[in-house]
Amino acid sequence: MPKNKKKSAIWNYFKRGDNDKEATCKFCNKNLKTSELITEEPSQKKLKSNDETNKPAQSSQAAISNAESTDAVTLLTSVIDVDSTDIVNKGASTSGCFGCSSTVTSMCSNTEAKQRSRQQPNVGELFSNIKSITSTEGTKHKKITEAILNFIILDHKAFLVVEGKGFQQLMKEVVPLYKIPSRETFKNGQMIKKSKLTSGTLGVFELFERHTAEYVQRRLTEIITDWCVSTDKVTAVVTDNDSTVMKVNRDMFGEKKVIPCFAHTVKLTIDNPLTRSETASQIIGKVREIVKFIKRSVNASDELRKKQRDAGLKESQTKKLILDVRTRWNSTFYMIERFLELVSTIGAILLCRSDAPPMLTSSEIGYLREIVQLIQPFERLTKEISGHNYVTVSKVIPLVSCLRGMLENFSPTFKAAISLKIEIQKEVIQRFDKLEHCSSLALATALDPRFKLIHFKDATAKAKVLNYVNNCVKNMQTMLLPLESSDESEKEEKTEREIDIWSYHKQLTHDNMKNKTMDNDNRKAESEFHMFVSSPVTPIKGDPIEIWDDMQTVFPCLYKPAMKHLPIVATSVPSERLFSEAGAIITRERNRLLGSRLSKLLFLNSVMRNK
Repeated sequence: MPKNKKKSAIWNYFKRGDNDKEATCKFCNKNLKTSELITEEPSQKKLKSNDETNKPAQSSQAAISNAESTDAVTLLTSVIDVDSTDIVNKGASTSGCFGCSSTVTSMCSNTEAKQRSRQQPNVGELFSNIKSITSTEGTKHKKITEAILNFIILDHKAFLVVEGKGFQQLMKEVVPLYKIPSRETFKNGQMIKKSKLTSGTLGVFELFERHTAEYVQRRLTEIITDWCVSTDKVTAVVTDNDSTVMKVNRDMFGEKKVIPCFAHTVKLTIDNPLTRSETASQIIGKVREIVKFIKRSVNASDELRKKQRDAGLKESQTKKLILDVRTRWNSTFYMIERFLELVSTIGAILLCRSDAPPMLTSSEIGYLREIVQLIQPFERLTKEISGHNYVTVSKVIPLVSCLRGMLENFSPTFKAAISLKIEIQKEVIQRFDKLEHCSSLALATALDPRFKLIHFKDATAKAKVLNYVNNCVKNMQTMLLPLESSDESEKEEKTEREIDIWSYHKQLTHDNMKNKTMDNDNRKAESEFHMFVSSPVTPIKGDPIEIWDDMQTVFPCLYKPAMKHLPIVATSVPSERLFSEAGAIITRERNRLLGSRLSKLLFLNSVMRNK
């Protein structure tokens, strides 16, 4: 039986040593332990297949090292990014051992196998690399095209260089699969990356004098002057409702460009009704006293944590009470919300302590739950609108529309909650009723492919949006008119001394053509906007900046107005976050940091954050 047993194919490449525990490779004379050799049937089959393909591998290696196969070497080099000299040197140095390296070297050295697998991609990777060069949208094709463009720009070459025989021969030798674009492509092609919404800090300055409007305006003017930013280039200024800051911005940028902070307006919408309601103020005050008592008492805090652990929660899952900050209304919401989550545990703790403040009654707790349901949409709205790395300004009108719908659908049971709801609705109408007439907000919402005009309730506001679009398109077109007028003035200077009897006719013709062009442009803008509004809205989670990049060729007249208004932020919260960033920079170890240097560090921090 042992004689009839089929011999493992591995012994075609190895010979046994003096003992049965070692074996020597017949090609590279490397000693291995027999336990490291693979002798099971699946590996034998794989080894046989390697043995069958050994000769083609050797022949292909010889073909590569052959001087007559330079085209094949060039093709492999351009597609696979393999150094052909390494391949040729391997073939020359290993000679007879190449068969061993192509079949069983993987069993001799795992490191060599990994290196070879990196150098020899599979068929899918091979075709993927080829497509990356041949396709105009391929990664390598774009990199090569950008490199040629940089060559033209940096070395002051003419665009005609890409059509020269020498340059084409060079590119054919280096990258034979790459098709060189024409010179018109380099002249007119847009080789820009996708648009991306970013934010930056231009400066933070100290105020050494009394904070008057004139002094603040002078310091703000210094910053925009240092950055060569004219007031005409500023699309909008978002600020809180402080009278001094509002006056500075109105004087510098104009009334229409100033947008009040939406988050601050939401705060006033909630603060005023809660302050005017005696029942709400009284119950929230009782909650605040309970939270203060437990946070001041170490024993009460430990008992609160212990009772949560006894209920089966892990240490990382236990919660603490939150004390509100008077300047932030949403902190009051978080305090009430956390109190209601732990209300049963808090009641048990207070009952055992004689010095504890009085606990809320069941009716007061029920009223408190309705308050949370009533103001929770405002908290979600504030979170949604306070970002700076995504588009927020176009969400203001839709979110207010959704907020009104949620308030209408909410039906409280307590009389105090019903009256509070009515007061909040009055504040919403008073503060948000004219949002659709704000040009920046309305235009950004209408040009956002996620919303368009579906949340507009006022027909007059819709008509204004169309006028805004037409005006934006006209302003874009008037930028080209000075070029035409300058050409005409040059022609007039040449014929100034000559008398032309048809000069009046030419002037009438020019005016007529100019009026027709403006009419055609207006009709084009209206039809474009109508087509844009008629198309379906995109998903709410989509990025409007990326969507407009894809729609740029379809709606060219609307693209620039959209890119101008969509990046506006809806709140001044991003600028308020600078206080936290500045506090992280100015520590006890850096308390002598100059204000000018702090401004530079904050600027660099904002730049690095966008990378």
